[in-house]
Amino acid sequence: LSAIFEKEGRTLLNKNHETDEGFNLRDWIIKQRQNKRNLTSEKMKRLDSIGFIWNVREYQFEQGFSHAQEFVKEKSHALIHKDLITKNGFNLGGWTTNQRSRKNILSPEQIKRLDSIGWIWSVFAYKWEEGFSHLASYKEEFGDCRLAQKTKHRDYNLGDWVRTQKANKDKLIPERIKRLDALGFVWKVR
Repeated sequence: LSAIFEKEGRTLLNKNHETDEGFNLRDWIIKQRQNKRNLTSEKMKRLDSIGFIWNVREYQFEQGFSHAQEFVKEKSHALIHKDLITKNGFNLGGWTTNQRSRKNILSPEQIKRLDSIGWIWSVFAYKWEEGFSHLASYKEEFGDCRLAQKTKHRDYNLGDWVRTQKANKDKLIPERIKRLDALGFVWKVR
C-alpha cells in the first residue's frame, strides 16, 4: 500500500488490486478498516502516515462536498446537473445524485452542511418553485396570470411552464393547485 501511495499519491483503491506476488491488497485494506479497534497504535500510525482512509463514505462525502462548495461559490447556485464532471475530472453530478437519493442515510450534520450551501434536494420541486415565482412576479407586473404560450418573463419560458401545469393538473399535488388558484391561475381559457 505504501508503494502505491508513493507512486500514485492515494490509498483508496476502486477495484481489486493484486500485487505482483498475487496479494489482494483491496481485501487487506478492508480487513484493516474492519479490525481498526484491534490494531496496535504503531500500525495505525503507519497507515495514517500514508493517508489511509478509514471511512470511505465520509471521505467521499468530504471530497464531493468540497467540489459542491466550489461550484456554488463559482456559479452562485446549487443546481448541479446530474452529468457534471468538474475541470479536474470529479464526477460532481454523480455525487450530487447520490446525496439526493441517500438523504435518509446521511447524517444530520451532513444534511445541515449541504443545506448551508443552498443544496437542492429535489430538482423537480426547485424548478416548479422557480416557475411559480416567475408567474407571481408576472402577475404583480401585469395584473393577472393570462399569458400567451410563448411568453418569456425575464428570460424564463413562463408560457411553457404554464402550459405544463395545465397539461399535468391531475398530477399536481393539491398544495400546488391551491397555490396556483390563490394566485389567480387560469386553467382554461374561454
